Amino acid sequence: MIKPSPNPPQNPVTRALTFGHCPGSNLLFSIRENIPLEEALVHACDHLGSATATAVEVANNCPPELQSLARSVMHQLDVAKALVEASIAGIEAND
Repeated sequence: MIKPSPNPPQNPVTRALTFGHCPGSNLLFSIRENIPLEEALVHACDHLGSATATAVEVANNCPPELQSLARSVMHQLDVAKALVEASIAGIEAND
């Protein structure tokens, strides 16, 4: 039998994930399942912004021989934040 219309798109959600290894212990933290993906990405973007601010402070205040490493971290965070922002924009465009 052929369906008269395709299945409606489902709103993507997170799956449970544990993280935060602590020596001599189990994983300390977890991401709950069924959090709307757009909300999780917005929260991740906020965390990346905070991490970038921290990296900027480190880069501006660390010894010169470590500045290139700190700036590398800043670049990686910028890329990750751009990917998350592009993903959010893609989700919003499909709503």
